[in-house]
Amino acid sequence: MTLENVRLFIENKQSIPREQIESLISHIHQVPFATDLLEVDTQLWGSFWHFDVISPGYTLPASELALLRAMRLDHTWAEGTTIEQFQKDLHHAVIQPEAGIWSCSIVEQPCVIIAAPEPSGLITVVWYCLSTHKLHAGYRTGVANLLLPDAIEQCPPAFFNHSPQKETKIIHHWLDDEIYHNDNNPTGSLATQLDAEIVRIRALTSSTLSQAR
Repeated sequence: MTLENVRLFIENKQSIPREQIESLISHIHQVPFATDLLEVDTQLWGSFWHFDVISPGYTLPASELALLRAMRLDHTWAEGTTIEQFQKDLHHAVIQPEAGIWSCSIVEQPCVIIAAPEPSGLITVVWYCLSTHKLHAGYRTGVANLLLPDAIEQCPPAFFNHSPQKETKIIHHWLDDEIYHNDNNPTGSLATQLDAEIVRIRALTSSTLSQAR
């Protein structure tokens, strides 16, 4: 497998051959989370992180921001989880046989999304970018939240056959505020743009579920 071949399949919205999917998953299982600096969400201002008070303009490595969101905004990882454990959990999700795999392009960058079931009824979702060779998002949510516009299904998820997971949904209210912030700050590094687009996709799903209640 070469990542360039996979990139072409994704950009052309084609199915990736099974043997290349297997090699791709083995690769993603080894890659680290991005460490580019990202501005911390407004909902986290005033809270503490490593003995610092988070204030406007405060930045963190993307990996730490993802963990902070998971612990304090989504409440799907326990407070005190380490970066090492967080990344270990994401890598574990990547290789689960029940996981679903999708591909898409966001901000003109080819990405792979993997979602695997958790015993809690939630799913762990991992985003990998072929341009950076890094993970750019990792979070837990309900199966009903897993809407990926324009994504191509590369491997169907087994967990859609399990009714308890299928009914699980979460309204992530913080996403609406963050998408407003991103719309008013449209420029930034590639990591910033990828993060903003993933948040936008998550927010659209959360907003749809909220309106359906």
